[in-house]
Amino acid sequence: MLNSAHPDIIEDCADPKQSAELVLKSRLRNEVCGSLMNTSKIYSSYLLKKTVEFILPLILVGVNFVYESHLIQEHEAKLCEIPLGEEHDKHVSSKM
Repeated sequence: MLNSAHPDIIEDCADPKQSAELVLKSRLRNEVCGSLMNTSKIYSSYLLKKTVEFILPLILVGVNFVYESHLIQEHEAKLCEIPLGEEHDKHVSSKM
């Protein structure tokens, strides 16, 4: 009747000194501890995800700011002249 398919039952019956109540308490404690460890892993991964979601945009904003300030400094000396007024009208009418 008892075979290796149910090692927990064999283990419980092997020691006659332990009462059924102690075995149940031990099993319940193991089950609760296992559940809490899984919950702790899920919570840790959730915190890691939220931390990355918070820090990554800050890093990207910093990189964007540095890159933009570099571009502004690089192109600050160059001005683009836009023809306005009579010169612009002559230029446009000559192309038509």
